[in-house]
Amino acid sequence: MFDFFFNLLKEIKDCFKLFSASSQKARRIVFYSESDIYYQYYEGIIDELLRRGDIEIAYITSDINDSIFKRFAGGGEGKKKDGAENEVECGGDRSGNKTEKAPGGGDGTGIGTGIDSDSKLKVFYINNLLSIAMIYLDSQVFLMTMPDLGNFHIKRSINAVHYIYVFHAIGSTHLQYRRGAFDNYDAVFCVGAHHAAEIKKTEELYALKPKTLIECGYHRIEKIWLDHREYTDTSKISSGGGSSALTVSAPPGAGGAKSTVLIAPTWTDGNILDSHIFEIIDILKTAAAFNAVIRPHPEYIKRYPGRVAKIADYITGAGNISLELEMLKDENLHKADILITDWSGIYLEYALGTARPVLFIDTPCRIDNKEYEKLGIEPMELALRPLCGRILKTDNIVSLVENISVLITEREKYSAELLRLRERYIYNFLNSSKIAADYITDMLK
Repeated sequence: MFDFFFNLLKEIKDCFKLFSASSQKARRIVFYSESDIYYQYYEGIIDELLRRGDIEIAYITSDINDSIFKRFAGGGEGKKKDGAENEVECGGDRSGNKTEKAPGGGDGTGIGTGIDSDSKLKVFYINNLLSIAMIYLDSQVFLMTMPDLGNFHIKRSINAVHYIYVFHAIGSTHLQYRRGAFDNYDAVFCVGAHHAAEIKKTEELYALKPKTLIECGYHRIEKIWLDHREYTDTSKISSGGGSSALTVSAPPGAGGAKSTVLIAPTWTDGNILDSHIFEIIDILKTAAAFNAVIRPHPEYIKRYPGRVAKIADYITGAGNISLELEMLKDENLHKADILITDWSGIYLEYALGTARPVLFIDTPCRIDNKEYEKLGIEPMELALRPLCGRILKTDNIVSLVENISVLITEREKYSAELLRLRERYIYNFLNSSKIAADYITDMLK
């Protein structure tokens, strides 16, 4: 009870601070995050904007424990406030280091480079009062990863705000999103040509006002690619140089080295964790050639803590199986020789970001838009599945180890195809943040 009133007091104070004259400049550009995990989809854009001279940004989060309150408090220099003040002066990367650069460095791509020490990011905690605050915002540009603006309790402002949708997944717009999910945005930062084609077709089909569709790209996959290159290079050095198990296809268990299997499903009905995880655990815990990491979706962790605890209990004593609940770390994503999933969008980030194959457990497809077939466009999630790995029927999970072994052995064959798919489907690889920032700054003129 005390926490509730403390958080509410903090929220009220932040609301006043957001609308104060001292925040007017930062309020021109606002990013909204539902929780801690969404910063990674804004990261490149924010970094790029904050390198551009005299720009300030307001960042609203509905997560009281969002690590952004600590993330930009770098090196003891510049402004640093936390608690109800929530004003930080950006001086470093996500780790909060003043001078250290994340993978990717200062190569002009806008990925992982340090932020100039005179740049500013103002952070505000607004949760229960968000629907009220949104109505009166006077921002010039407002960016969200949350679909369905205007369809539920979060409405557009009474002021002339330009709303931009930023994708937190690569998949299509018309299968696993509700019908009308993007109708009330002014602009969309499209990941690839599939997004532009789908949205245009939707506008035509339902006689909607056309949106501005920006051929942007996807910072998240760029960062995975750059981090993965650094990870594999580091692994080569630590293993004595030359080829490593990370870059050369070899049978699982060859030379005594274990292959890593990452299990990362979606959270909706019929997902792997609710349907087949115990069968999979029973198979893998006796497979000496593999280490397995189970990584539940953040929504699954939040909604079903009891189910997560049951899985944790079940793997007790299985020395080669672990449970990962830290969603902001990608180490196991890079370490994994193969991903096992169902319909989670992580499969496209993993396959196109690391150029490694995926084993799909063929659970029922999640369909949020019952009218998706009206567009006459095959959703990307369906089209690319057979090209990114193998699909395993649920009545044949007994052959799990065999399928994993084949995919690892044939990894190099898949790698070349996955790189071609990335080039075909993703706009402006390694340049998406600059394009997004260009559009935002143009809107300020």
